[in-house]
Amino acid sequence: MESSELKQKTLNGMIWMFLERIGAQAVTFFVSLILARILLPEDYGIIAIAQIFINLANIFVVDGLNSALIQKSNVSTLEYSTAFFTNLIFAIVLYVVIFIISPFISSFYGNTLLTPILRTLALRIPIGALNAIQRAYVSKNLLFKKFFFSTLIGTILSAFVGIAFAIGGLGAWALVAQYLTNSIVDTIVLWVTISWHPTLEFSYDKLCQLIGFGSKVFAASLFNEIYLELRSLIIGKKYGSSDLAYYNRGKQFPQLFYTNIVSAMTSVIFPVMSLRNDDENGLKRGLKLSIETSSYVLFPIMFGLAIIAKPLVILLLTEKWIECVPYLQIYCLCYAILPIQSIIEQLYKAMGHADTLIKLFFIEKTIGILIILVSMFYGVWAIALGMLFTSIICTVFHLLPLKKIIGFTIIDLIKCIFKPFVISMIMIMIVFMIQLVKLPILISLILQCFVGGIIYLVMSIALKSEALVFIIDTVNVRRDIRLLSTVKRMILR
Repeated sequence: MESSELKQKTLNGMIWMFLERIGAQAVTFFVSLILARILLPEDYGIIAIAQIFINLANIFVVDGLNSALIQKSNVSTLEYSTAFFTNLIFAIVLYVVIFIISPFISSFYGNTLLTPILRTLALRIPIGALNAIQRAYVSKNLLFKKFFFSTLIGTILSAFVGIAFAIGGLGAWALVAQYLTNSIVDTIVLWVTISWHPTLEFSYDKLCQLIGFGSKVFAASLFNEIYLELRSLIIGKKYGSSDLAYYNRGKQFPQLFYTNIVSAMTSVIFPVMSLRNDDENGLKRGLKLSIETSSYVLFPIMFGLAIIAKPLVILLLTEKWIECVPYLQIYCLCYAILPIQSIIEQLYKAMGHADTLIKLFFIEKTIGILIILVSMFYGVWAIALGMLFTSIICTVFHLLPLKKIIGFTIIDLIKCIFKPFVISMIMIMIVFMIQLVKLPILISLILQCFVGGIIYLVMSIALKSEALVFIIDTVNVRRDIRLLSTVKRMILR
């Protein structure tokens, strides 16, 4: 494939991948608001516990051979078919294991409803195995348009099913029906739209080669998934399904903004930094600008969301979810810090410091596990705060090697985040004062968002924010927007 053709195909793939992510998440978010108003927190908590074990099982099906197929330069039909049948057999075995042990899991968590729910929801594992290799084929050939349609159709149809079951008073089973429908429709659409289908052939030698390719990715993914699910495992056992539901719901709002904004930024940062990997000064300037820009975008969103958390939850989810507010506020602070780690990791990748990344990975997980083991005895809020402390400590560890590599220190970091932090603090103080005025919740929230946005923009111009100039230049690359150009001139005056 020629360079220009590859670039065009890559660009088209990125556009469709972005549309798939935004479309599916938008539908999922709005449907989750509807379901959360109908269902009880306990319903979500039971599903969250079941999903822990399904997520762990899915690592065996999704993250091993799939990664190997994507990484491998020339993949034959034999290799695709070998991976497909291996995944399917493994998925069936995993389902049987979960089916057998589900009563013990149910007994461990003290909830008899968990057995039938886990056995039913675990059907997603073999269903997922049926489309796992299709997904690898799509990624390998940059056919992300297929993802867009399969994901969106599955998300929309499953939304109707979930809402219908919830209105029918089926409780947690509404979520089971939604998730299963999504998996089934997604699989059917991919099988219909993708040209590749497995053939009845298998090679043990090819399987060994693929395992060699994907074993490290699988091991890292499994370890990371266990770490990510550890908090949920502990909360579900020690504090109950309702508390787990509040915890997960509080994390959902800030995570939505973080995932989309940071993934968009890191997809750009890594290629740009890779081009400068032999220019230390250029890398340092790029790192400073990346951190300042991400802070400029995320600080007002996260700090503002923390301030309006209570009225927002009451408006969107009703008062039965009010207990998720403290977790929402804690995770807003957490997700304001985490982008710094992501950006620094992109720099290490661009410079080829894989050994540094591996060390940081194990340091982060070790610190995180120790903090979890201590905080678990003091309540769910302490576990959430532990995540915040882990983020702060690990950010410092991420910074330490940078002083030697490109001369970037903690003082440089403070300078990068100082302006966005100051502007955000001024903004949230004014937003908080508006909140004290007795107004209907919806009008108050609209007013707070509008005034907060205006204050943030005015203060950015007054303090001559370099991040805002960079954002304007980025937006104006394709087309010069007069209003943005005027704002830029005001900053540079």
